[in-house]
Amino acid sequence: TGVATDKGRAMQALASEHQWTETMFIGDDITDENAFLSLSPPDVGVKVGRGTTAADVRIADPARVADLLHVLDAARRRARTLISGAA
Repeated sequence: TGVATDKGRAMQALASEHQWTETMFIGDDITDENAFLSLSPPDVGVKVGRGTTAADVRIADPARVADLLHVLDAARRRARTLISGAA
């Protein structure tokens, strides 16, 4: 027998299991909407491309996903440097 689930339920289960305090979900199609709807602050949903969405942020295309991840990585590295006192 199958189990009824969706990406939103999967996100909630993973967040609970791993005790995540923040989540970013990036998706590009209608099956990602349940995941966007399952998020709550400080979580962030990022919709890639066109279409109606429950995501917090929209980016134009998959190439921009890499740009977003590079920006986030740089910000995280800067924050770690400041926290460690090596600024």
